[in-house]
Amino acid sequence: MSAPMAVGFAGLGEMGAPIAAHIQRAGFSLHVHNRTAARMQPLCALGATACDTPRELAAQVDVVLLCLFDADATDAMLFDNNGLLQSARPGQLVVDLSTSPPLHPHAHATLRRACERTASAGWTHRSPAALKARSPVRSR
Repeated sequence: MSAPMAVGFAGLGEMGAPIAAHIQRAGFSLHVHNRTAARMQPLCALGATACDTPRELAAQVDVVLLCLFDADATDAMLFDNNGLLQSARPGQLVVDLSTSPPLHPHAHATLRRACERTASAGWTHRSPAALKARSPVRSR
């Protein structure tokens, strides 16, 4: 039996925390980062690994999910000195779930060069869907 996939989650606010909790309950090895460290504690109490920086988060996982408030927070998460891009690598998947507009073309191109696989899956609905583990997108 193989080890569970390591998933990183950055942005544990109103929407991010419940999404991350569902990922952890699904059996993935969860690594978390948040600017406000106290927001990581409930998930760490359930077994998640806290990461001090986005760089540390990206270094430990194969998939990174971002659920950030706005474009400034996303840019900081990616491009700061200890940002995610400092340890992003080929084959890694980065998915932006943020409620802000999709990554601007320069940021997306830079991220894609670093890790080769990216997706933008921003939410247009707020936390009720996240709390119920339901996507606002319905398939037919």
